[in-house]
Amino acid sequence: MAADDHSASVRSAARVLKLLEWLATQTEQVSLADASAALDLPKSSVRLLLTTLVEEGYVTREGDGGYLLRRLPGERQDGAVWPSLVRNASPVIWELVGTLRESGFIGVLVGSRVRYLTKILPDREVVYNRNITVERIPHQTASGLAILSALSVEEIEHYLSTSDDPELRKGKAAVNLLRATLVSARNRGVASNMRGVFDGAAGAAAPVLNKAGRPIGAINISGPLERVKENLPAIERAVAEAAQRVTDSMVRMGHGDARAEPPPVEDPASLSATQLAAIPTYPRST
Repeated sequence: MAADDHSASVRSAARVLKLLEWLATQTEQVSLADASAALDLPKSSVRLLLTTLVEEGYVTREGDGGYLLRRLPGERQDGAVWPSLVRNASPVIWELVGTLRESGFIGVLVGSRVRYLTKILPDREVVYNRNITVERIPHQTASGLAILSALSVEEIEHYLSTSDDPELRKGKAAVNLLRATLVSARNRGVASNMRGVFDGAAGAAAPVLNKAGRPIGAINISGPLERVKENLPAIERAVAEAAQRVTDSMVRMGHGDARAEPPPVEDPASLSATQLAAIPTYPRST
């Protein structure tokens, strides 16, 4: 009897894992019939599995009866988790790289540095193959500019006053220029950097935001300077659209609620910190 109970427990655990693996491949909510067909199991059995996952916070039951994966084992439930970001963003970046034929990255802010979680390279002879094990000063990268632009005013001002970049310590001109750059990026929903950490590299990035309008990362496309300059409008549009898609995907999985577009600022170069505070931080529609 004990052996039978053990075998039943093993089968049940295996079914839960298979269900989670299948749900992780779905970008939209699924029905009980969908899950039953995918696992080749009776609806009654799959219903019990889904109910368990809902109770444990891995799956949400939608209003029309569908099911949607919220997180995988090991991921926190607060929405700002890197595994979920990578899982939702990677397919979108693969599409970007295939279309634009430049390198794609997912960047996040860790303390006072940008860290890259993954990179996807295009199939062409000359590519920008960034070393993603090296963390970088945020405002020296497109990813960092995109993330910084979506922070609160207080956080932006704190960053400007405490950055360890020697260039920002030389005087107010550099600080004011960076502040204006961040405001412009916030208004446009995308940041571009034509002066990469390495000579001859350039890129564009857009933030992925949570329900409070706070950045949890950035979608980045980078490549050789001349190629990026030539195709910059298309790259910026594609990156902004991709970041919005990832934001929407995170929202559907319970990581937040998208909100309306913020009003633009007409003269970002003239903004003071007080004026900057009047600009809300919301996801950008494209």
